[in-house]
Amino acid sequence: MTEKMLKGGIIALLLFIISYGGYRLMKPSNPATPDPSTLPYFEMKETGSDQVFDSKSLDNGQETILFYYGPECSHCRTLADEVRSRMDMLKEVNLVYVTHIDPYKAEQFRKLYGFDKFSNVHFLHNDGSTFYNAFGDMFIPSAYIYGKDGKLKRFIRGETSIREILPLIENLKEPGA
Repeated sequence: MTEKMLKGGIIALLLFIISYGGYRLMKPSNPATPDPSTLPYFEMKETGSDQVFDSKSLDNGQETILFYYGPECSHCRTLADEVRSRMDMLKEVNLVYVTHIDPYKAEQFRKLYGFDKFSNVHFLHNDGSTFYNAFGDMFIPSAYIYGKDGKLKRFIRGETSIREILPLIENLKEPGA
């Protein structure tokens, strides 16, 4: 019995060491600690095209919500549905969706929720460590809400709802206003 436990412990330890080593190799290296307290500079390809989009392309003077999402994530889909239903209120807000998942799936997600009809919504593909180097956290789902001054108002790691985000946005346009 003790011999079986010892062998099991050794196997578990070896699996842990191998898994951790693989994780360290795959994790993007970043010698500087990212500081997303102000909207950092980033540059990524837009889904559905070869065009590069960078943070300087955002409409200055508008608030920005950056979503790190997965096209097949159920929480992300629920939030996208909520955002889409409030687009009349969010037309003066930069909405940026970033994923590292297959760009084709991201493009399908964009079209499914009708975001392709809005000029203030941008879908970007994080190819490599661009997002990590700028923001640090790559948790799906997450949201970064920035004020007009580019300062981080709130970082939400994990599931959220539009009801939690809307109070953070100044001067929302009510429907019909």
